[in-house]
Amino acid sequence: MPAAAVLAAAAFGAAQLQTGGGQPTSPPPASTPLSTAPRPPSSPSTLPAAVNGRIGDIIDTGVPATAGRRWVLYFIPYAWTGSPGTTFAIGIGERAADGTITDSGVQLGDTKGADRAAGFHTLQAPMEYDGMMQPAFGYYVGRPATITARFDGRTVRARTATWSADPMVTAFWFEPADGATGVMTTPSALDADGTPMPVGHGEIYEN
Repeated sequence: MPAAAVLAAAAFGAAQLQTGGGQPTSPPPASTPLSTAPRPPSSPSTLPAAVNGRIGDIIDTGVPATAGRRWVLYFIPYAWTGSPGTTFAIGIGERAADGTITDSGVQLGDTKGADRAAGFHTLQAPMEYDGMMQPAFGYYVGRPATITARFDGRTVRARTATWSADPMVTAFWFEPADGATGVMTTPSALDADGTPMPVGHGEIYEN
């Protein structure tokens, strides 16, 4: 090929390439948009207003509670003296078939640090409630692929749900039917590659 032809081909990005069958193949038009990796989610600067005392969607755990109800998780407005970085907490209650929610009185909010700092925040261990087992639960700031904890030495994987008000907040709970009963220790979070994620400043509340 003459030198001029070689330069012309390079200038136009090899507009026609010969395949093994001898037929020219053209590259995609220059106007074809380049694919880009999706941006990771980020926390909103402000949270939506509470509705009926709760922020965002109610999370149905599917775990049986008393009198045919089921345990649900939800976030509520929360403030703690001396911890200006805390604006919300996670709570648990029982939802009846008609949608009525009875709050259990267990609400987990930070008393130190910020409520959206990376990692675990205060966790509630499993406990018996009116003859039924209330599941262990809490929330994690980040996008973990897997959350686990140990219960009487058994490693149990949590069920998770992204909070509708902030995609960086992951609510989680442990099914008693999976063996998540007894003494709770060693909460752990892993990303999709199996790499450990920040532990945070979460403490396990036993009562």
